[in-house]
Amino acid sequence: MYKYGIFLLLLIECTWGWTLPSAFPQKPQVVFSSGGPSYGVFGGQCEGITRKPVAGAVNRILPHPTNADIMYAGSVNGGAWKTTNARTTPSWNITWTPTMDTLPSLSIGALQFDWTDKSYNTIVAAIGGVSSDARLGGLHVGVMRTTNGGESWEVLGMGQLWGFRLQGVAAAGDNIVTCATGYGVTRPMYLNGGTFLSTNGGVTFQRVDIFQCTDIVVDSNVGTTFYRASLPRGIYESQDKGVTWKLITPPSLVDPKSYNNTVVQNIRMAVRSKPDGTKVLYAGFLAGQPLAIVRGDYNPTSGAWTWGNMTFPYTVDNGTVNGLNPIEPEDDSDEDGEMVFEDEEAGSQGYLHFSIGIDPVDWNIVYVGGDRQPTGANYTWPNSIGARDYTGRLFRGRFDQPGDQQWVPLTHMYADNSSSPHADSRHMAWDADGQLIESDDGGVYRRVAPQTTTGIWQSVNGNLQVLEGHSVAYLHPMMFVTGNQDVGSTYGPANGPWTTLTRGDGSVVQTFFNGTHNIVYSSYQFLPDFIRSIIDQEGKLLESVTKNMTVLGTDNKMVEQIESMLFYQIYGINRYDGNRLIIPARFDTGIFETFNGGDTFVRLEPPVDYQRKPVEAIVYGGQIGDIIDKDLVILGGREYILIREGSQNAHFKPLTTFPPFGIIFPWIHDLAVHPNNWKHMVVLFAFGEVAETKDGGGSWNLLPPLIVGTFGDKDSNQTNILLLPGGDSGTVLVSGRAGIFMLSTDRAGWFRLNSLPNAFVANMRYDAKQDLLYASTLGRGVWYLEKASKNLIAHNNPLPTALSWRTNFFILLGFTVLFGLATILLGVFLFRSLRQSSYTR
Repeated sequence: MYKYGIFLLLLIECTWGWTLPSAFPQKPQVVFSSGGPSYGVFGGQCEGITRKPVAGAVNRILPHPTNADIMYAGSVNGGAWKTTNARTTPSWNITWTPTMDTLPSLSIGALQFDWTDKSYNTIVAAIGGVSSDARLGGLHVGVMRTTNGGESWEVLGMGQLWGFRLQGVAAAGDNIVTCATGYGVTRPMYLNGGTFLSTNGGVTFQRVDIFQCTDIVVDSNVGTTFYRASLPRGIYESQDKGVTWKLITPPSLVDPKSYNNTVVQNIRMAVRSKPDGTKVLYAGFLAGQPLAIVRGDYNPTSGAWTWGNMTFPYTVDNGTVNGLNPIEPEDDSDEDGEMVFEDEEAGSQGYLHFSIGIDPVDWNIVYVGGDRQPTGANYTWPNSIGARDYTGRLFRGRFDQPGDQQWVPLTHMYADNSSSPHADSRHMAWDADGQLIESDDGGVYRRVAPQTTTGIWQSVNGNLQVLEGHSVAYLHPMMFVTGNQDVGSTYGPANGPWTTLTRGDGSVVQTFFNGTHNIVYSSYQFLPDFIRSIIDQEGKLLESVTKNMTVLGTDNKMVEQIESMLFYQIYGINRYDGNRLIIPARFDTGIFETFNGGDTFVRLEPPVDYQRKPVEAIVYGGQIGDIIDKDLVILGGREYILIREGSQNAHFKPLTTFPPFGIIFPWIHDLAVHPNNWKHMVVLFAFGEVAETKDGGGSWNLLPPLIVGTFGDKDSNQTNILLLPGGDSGTVLVSGRAGIFMLSTDRAGWFRLNSLPNAFVANMRYDAKQDLLYASTLGRGVWYLEKASKNLIAHNNPLPTALSWRTNFFILLGFTVLFGLATILLGVFLFRSLRQSSYTR
């Protein structure tokens, strides 16, 4: 049954996949406030930099070529930002301004000046999916351009570029070139990506080729010469603003046979030229690790490029040679005592984390950045160059030196104050003072005097608010804690600086206010440790303890009994008791419940038929009127809902009326209950389907589906659903890739709460005691709405719709039938043709 449902949903997505957030009715009266971090995050994963500031992932950086105070930052999921005081000290007083919050997407795949505009006010941005968090982000809507330094932007090429993950862009007047690394499954003929050209200022784009493209750079000295990196072909040059292209690299550079059958996954470039036509281009060819670092020299007399290879940068740590993108084994061994390497370990991310730049004065000097530092002896710190954390991994190289003398580190012992930026380098550029500006998954950093071993690393993050928070929880009064991609778990007030709680990749966070202090739970990816912290009402960290997590009746910790945790392992905190938590592992190993804040757990048995089915949503504790049930647990997953009520010793029972009739694909994304009546429940399914029950599942009502954007995996559309009190039926909210949407009072259609930045809303929660709605975004931090139930019900009015969702459904069903008939006819035609051809032979 489900395969037909998937097919129908693909047709729905093909038809509705063009729906933009702006196409929905908007409600500007509901105004969200920024929950921070408004003044930076301190204590992050960098070294030797005052207060260790981090901000979030920045994919591209554009320093103004004549004014070192002006800089543009293209963040992974927070849009393009501008500062006019980049040299201000201390660095946390640097002021950044967002320039794209109201545009359809904030996911910057590339950012570039139009170098023919000598005012440097014309900038083009390509929208892509480059987040380290599974490439999640906003809608892929094409190219954006500003001609006034970011004061306003226009969206270009949506008709031809919708859905492509753009990763390179260049412009010269009316000519705009952009390139993509791939497309979603709704248009399989475009899976290979391609390069696109507009010669009319972005009104229309024409496809140049179908090959994946990972980078476009511009010769800034000329402004009309572009270079693009295409896979599996190599590097192309265009001297006429992208109209014609010529391959300039030898085939061996992209041939897997050159690299022991390893396929090149990423090419990044840097180029410089002189007025006499002399050019130099450096490029890195990478998979998980660098496969080649090359230099090309162009002779204007002969018109030919010559290429030479460099060695690879490395250090020796604990007797191991570690390169630019090192990978380390787990602290574990196999049955033979050998260290085990896991795919999930950090490092070896050259397919995403690599930067390269040419010195502005000496073209023999090249700089490269990778992901992060390796550990030292016995997998402890410091390592061989003095690093004491998983911070930035960057090197300076000289092409004119012998191979074993080409590279030296650019950080730690080879920088003042043993300084280093955050890990996971993405881009390099130079400001007007000749200083190296680097962007990475922690933000923007400056390396003073990069040609020397005495220059220091500095932060340029200031108030840059591009945190990718995939989980958020409330701290009393008016503070928030987030679990973030790359910059750990962080917390702080809505209008003040934030503090790092844990580093690395932060996991799911949960909180409980006991009337005096805030109890905070946090962890890392795959839940290797479980941390319980106490934060007072002034934001002071009083205690942080890693819990034992011992399973009663065994000698093992919980994580040692579990076959595999999720990368961001979900767990629930009891609504009425902050010491009670429930963690659903993969069901063949059980559900674990603690009553003492994580010191010990008991193992619960789910019904046999529901083992090995992952849990996607949890409700822990509920009430009906004034009757509270602390033992209530509702678990939702793929095609099921399990309920335990009345006693902690009660068994989980499946909801036999689930899934509701008419749901095409009953994989639960999230479920929520009414704060005052847990039997009033709303369920969000994959692909935006929604159902509601008011009697604990006795009967169901299908609500209008919410489909926004392009088809993708289960996390790429809608993420959370809430049911707030107010009115006769409550207020239903759904969050996800295109913001927060509210269901109209008559349950007939959705409208969008449009005062949020257009970032992916990764997590949305509601505090009933505070009547506070709040959400964390991938790329724009935390946002909240006070007196939510009152504000939202006041604006929750029925809205006219051109066609009801049921009408649209039957129209699409008709298209499905027609498509099926066409497929049958095509099959008959091909069958007859094949038979006829066999007879003629």
